[in-house]
Amino acid sequence: MQIIQHTKPYIDDDEINAVINLLKTRLVNDGTAGTEVVNKIADKTGCQGGVAVSTGTLGIHLALKALGVKKENDEVIIPDYACRCLYDAVVTAGGKPVCCDINLNDYSLDNKYAESLITKNTRAIILPHMWGCPADIDEFLKLDVPVIEDCAHTLGVLYKGQQVGSFGDYSVFSFEGSKFIVGGEGGCVLSRYKENIKLIQELKASFHYRLSDIISSIVLVQLDKLNKIIEKRRYLAGIYNKGLEDFEKAGKVKLPETFEERESVFYRFVVKLDCESENIIEKANLNNIYIRNPLSSGPFTGKQNSNELFKKAISLPIYPDLQAAEAERVVEFLHKYL
Repeated sequence: MQIIQHTKPYIDDDEINAVINLLKTRLVNDGTAGTEVVNKIADKTGCQGGVAVSTGTLGIHLALKALGVKKENDEVIIPDYACRCLYDAVVTAGGKPVCCDINLNDYSLDNKYAESLITKNTRAIILPHMWGCPADIDEFLKLDVPVIEDCAHTLGVLYKGQQVGSFGDYSVFSFEGSKFIVGGEGGCVLSRYKENIKLIQELKASFHYRLSDIISSIVLVQLDKLNKIIEKRRYLAGIYNKGLEDFEKAGKVKLPETFEERESVFYRFVVKLDCESENIIEKANLNNIYIRNPLSSGPFTGKQNSNELFKKAISLPIYPDLQAAEAERVVEFLHKYL
């Protein structure tokens, strides 16, 4: 039986030709293509500008340094349930990660919990938009602490009619091979404030966080496909929602929640079960369906909601090349084993 991958980059001849054409110019350093990537995403989000960087993680590090994080009592609030790179970026910057529990609605930071963690030493909040769904950004802007929007899972998403990535002091995007827009690696840091842009430009030069134009040439092609990527992901999410709605009504699963004025682009389709997920993931893989735990390494400190989601969540295959029949096969498997 054919394997259904968990995720797969959406790459065709357009990306291949872009790299070939770039290589023919012999101009492969951090140059005009990287600048064009930054300008395109800045135009899309409504930011003033930014810089291209080697990785999304280094983009977070750059934003933290721009906000003055440099010593152990410089606290940065991060989700307890998130990619390891957030924790590592804070430590690398010299600061202290302060882990905050998530909410079980959009799976982003719990704003009330975050508020309780703020001290005189708090320098920033890193706010990921988890799995393509915008966090409730306004609630964090009220806290009067600099916000870094982690947009690794989101591009082209609206929050109250405004593009995600345009709200915080800085926003960071990743082009790593499994992300929403793929370049194989790389990222960018944007800001809506001109003084912030000048600062990160200076810091990038100091840290030598360059992005090759080879990667940028791929990203530029990917950006031209953004609307098509979003459309396909939402179509597949519709198949999953329809196919599993009866299980949600019966209390067996919790499907991704919908919110007024913030529609997901479904970087991941995460389902919370009423039981631990390890067994069903194992059975799916034996059936050549690569369902995954959406967080590979577990919560940083095991806070209540973070720990519950880690134990009970599954991430279903979703990517532009996934066929409707394959999504239906995933649904059929879940009908059999739930």
